[in-house]
Amino acid sequence: QGAYRCGPDDADDWVAVVEEPVHHTTPRDWLLEVAAALAVAVVLTGLGVAMAYLWAEISPRTVLEMTANGAVYTEPNPEGYVAGESVYLLMTAGLGVVAPIVVWMAVRRRRGPILLTGLAVGSVAGATLMAWLGHRIGLTEYRELLTGAPVGTRFEIPVKVYSAVIDVAGFRIQGAVLVQAMIAVAIYTFLAGFYPTPSLRPERAVVHFMPPELPPELPPDQPAGTDDKVNSGWQGTSDHRAAPAPPAAG
Repeated sequence: QGAYRCGPDDADDWVAVVEEPVHHTTPRDWLLEVAAALAVAVVLTGLGVAMAYLWAEISPRTVLEMTANGAVYTEPNPEGYVAGESVYLLMTAGLGVVAPIVVWMAVRRRRGPILLTGLAVGSVAGATLMAWLGHRIGLTEYRELLTGAPVGTRFEIPVKVYSAVIDVAGFRIQGAVLVQAMIAVAIYTFLAGFYPTPSLRPERAVVHFMPPELPPELPPDQPAGTDDKVNSGWQGTSDHRAAPAPPAAG
């Protein structure tokens, strides 16, 4: 009793009920999200070291030549300053595009504002370290040649980001070193804005199939096929044979 059986013809009548997924964040989840954010920040900071050496290797340089009156430019209008900084901006901007996409796809179970913070902090730290370290690659040798190189010696000026302020002790980091972080945050926020689930996690909705509404049960003494004839309590009847006979004529 109470069981519902459906045949092949009834299977298409079942109703699909969709339940939205509910995400519950536990203290363990918070710790894992913080750990993921720290890992992203550390990786991006470490990439700043590798990119500093790459920048110093491939960037155009301004060349000086030592004369009897001191070092002079070998070109009347040297473009090494602008070219070197342009390469830095292109490299950091490219990493600012790639990093949020990789983080979004690789750390999909820990998406959210905490991971976004790690992405922003790591981008600022990595770009700042890249600018600071890249300028110091070959700086000692450059200073020695600038003061004691023989006449006729040519040497290069180390790369430098001139449109940035890096003062770690005074907590001042401004200018071009923030480009990577701004691009990374913008792309990560864009991806989050168009994701279908509020938790930003790859969750699936739960679908239940419910049987269609059952017809009302018939009374035990009522034969089948007469369920549409229910007595309303009115004593009259629609059968003309049961109507009273008309009064006799007087």
